[in-house]
Amino acid sequence: MKNYFEQLKQTWLDWQATFKHLGDSVTGLQNAVAKLESTLPAVERFTDDLTIKKEKLDFKNKPHLERIAEAQERIELEMSKYRRK
Repeated sequence: MKNYFEQLKQTWLDWQATFKHLGDSVTGLQNAVAKLESTLPAVERFTDDLTIKKEKLDFKNKPHLERIAEAQERIELEMSKYRRK
């Protein structure tokens, strides 16, 4: 009978340790989520800034890219004249 109660006590202590570990894990997760949420505005500002810079770069490069595309078409047209038929 004494052995039964010792096993029961050990099982209870194991459960307590498990629940303490679970509680610590939940607390750690809550802290990590809070830290992540606090950094989200900075990430959003960064992505907005990148989007604006990309749009400006696209606008700036558009005329150059159009001229390159036109030159490429002219070159291909001229090259097609000299290809063997």
